Formats: sequence, structure tokens, C-alpha cells
Amino acid sequence: MSGEMESPFRELQLAQKRADRAAARAFIDACRLGDAEALFSAVDAIAETTLDGWRLAMLGTAALPSVAPQIQEAFLAVWIEYKMLALNVGHRPTLVRALRLLLPPRSPAQAVRLFRGTSGIERRHRLYGVSWTSSREIAETFARSHEASRLGGVVLEAVIEPHAILHFRDAEGHYDEVEHIVDAYKIRGVEVAARFQRRPAVASRQDQDFVRGIGSGHIIYCRIVAPTAVLRRYKAEELRSG
Repeated sequence: MSGEMESPFRELQLAQKRADRAAARAFIDACRLGDAEALFSAVDAIAETTLDGWRLAMLGTAALPSVAPQIQEAFLAVWIEYKMLALNVGHRPTLVRALRLLLPPRSPAQAVRLFRGTSGIERRHRLYGVSWTSSREIAETFARSHEASRLGGVVLEAVIEPHAILHFRDAEGHYDEVEHIVDAYKIRGVEVAARFQRRPAVASRQDQDFVRGIGSGHIIYCRIVAPTAVLRRYKAEELRSG
């Protein structure tokens, strides 16, 4: 029986790997041939049908000697639209090597002070991402999205030299993040400019007394994160074992 169950699962795994390789190959070929329309089609296939497609595509693209300017312009549009692209690649060295080819080279004339809003985990491990911004306010917005996590959110700050900046974007309305895409391996002196961490809710004395008053042995299991909200949602009789 075990062998019968493993066989279909194994076939699905192999089919997925074939889809991943096919979509990645289409992306690499589009880059090699300078075909922007084919690039967009390959991007759709990677986004819709693959699990490991982005990593394979970036790995193959990084091995190319160069790409045409129209591919760089097309990929910039892809980068702006697909916010999770870096995360989906899942391998920073591969991502940085590919971005050096795929992005239109554009760096400032001198060093700039940049910020990055991210998780405290990224700071702890010093494994910094590639997307930074010249706006501290924008960085704080991203940092606050991590404030409920175990290590909270942080705003990182660094003065980054031109040679470490692969591309920077101007204010662009809806996509106005004044993003600077950097080579994360060439930035130095990263400091924490701000931290954001939401404290866990603490039960009030009244809430604690009420829970204890329900009666020992009547509650099967209850982990209260936000006691008042929980007690409003569940009536006391719904906590009883019967």
C-alpha cells in the first residue's frame, strides 16, 4: 500500500520539477536572445506554475555574459511588480549575481544614506536584503509590519557607496518607495536606527479572576492571547467540558 501511495506522489514531484525547469529555461532563453515579450511570458509561467522556478531562472541567468538593454528595462518592470521575487529566489548570492546583469545599471555619484525596514531576525543574522530606500518613513512602514514577530521589526541604516548600488528608482507615484537595489555583500557599517515590537497582551486582574471562576476541571485547554477578546467570543458555557 505504501508503494502505491508513493508512486503518484513521486510522479507529481517529477512533473513539478519538469515545470520548474521548463519555465526557468524559457526565462533564460529570453534573456539570451533579447526577447522582452518572451521574458514576460516566462515570468507568467514561473509565477503561475512553479515552486522553484525563480531560483533556477536566476541561477541560469547569472551564468550569461550579458543581456540586452531591452531585457534590463523589461526586468525592471518585473522587479517592481513582483514584490516577493527576492524571497522566492531564496538564495542571496544567486540573486545578487543575476541582478547585476538584469537591472539597468544606475548608481548615484556619491555615497547615500539608506534605510531598510525588516525583521529583527535579519539583523540578528546580518543577512541583509537587497531592497533599501532613501526614505526613513517608508522603511519604518515596512519595519512595523514585523512588530508582532518574536524579534520585532527594525529600521536598518547605512551609508552605502555607489559601487554597491545596482540601481535606484525615483519617486514613481503608486510605487513611490525611492528604492535602491544594492549588492548586500558590499554594504558596511549597518546600524539599527529604530526598533518596533508589540508587547503581548496581558490579562487584566478581572479577566484572570473570571477565568479562574469558571471552575477547575471545566476548561479543557485555553491559551489566552487577548483575554477580553477571547471571552467575548466564547461564552463561559462553551468552555465547559459538558
